[in-house]
Amino acid sequence: MGIQDLNRCRRILEVPSEATPEEVTSAYHRLKRFHGKDAGLALAPTLEEFSPAARQEVLDEIEEAYAMLKAVYTEMPEPAPAPEPFRAPEPVRASEPTRAPESVPAPEVQAPAAEPEELPANASSLRKARGKAGLTLDQVAQETCVRKEYLRALEEETFEDLTRLAAVNIRGYLTAFANTVGVPTDLIVPIFMKRLTDWQGLKR
Repeated sequence: MGIQDLNRCRRILEVPSEATPEEVTSAYHRLKRFHGKDAGLALAPTLEEFSPAARQEVLDEIEEAYAMLKAVYTEMPEPAPAPEPFRAPEPVRASEPTRAPESVPAPEVQAPAAEPEELPANASSLRKARGKAGLTLDQVAQETCVRKEYLRALEEETFEDLTRLAAVNIRGYLTAFANTVGVPTDLIVPIFMKRLTDWQGLKR
């Protein structure tokens, strides 16, 4: 396997060249969760990048990259089995007595939708909306399965910190971030991606 192949695999899994086998495996699981969970279909249903075929193509690239790096790191731990999908309990029939649940989970708090007229169409709207929602970067990272450093790069538009990522990953992370803090994706995603493309053109 050539150096270019190794670098391509590391870029797909978003790990540095000095990454340990454990770090590679951790990155593999994180990307599988992000691109494989059903909730990802709702991030941007109108974008071609999030069609089932496109998402499967990304998953195939992740699997291939992990398999190639695994061959290099002979001591890499085997990936843990995927967790069982959540299944909703069967509804209680009307004829059966209803038992009061032992505990009622707290309702999920949705971030309030940001008002477009108060937010500029750039990445600073992410930071303002996150502050308005009372969320920290750590909380957004936990909700979206996106690394904190990438979230910070998105809301500060530090494009140089995103150069390791493929465009489809940047668009996916940005969409997940915007949905979590309540910023309309059609307001920010196209403009951000255009600025990123313009910046990449200037760096060539």
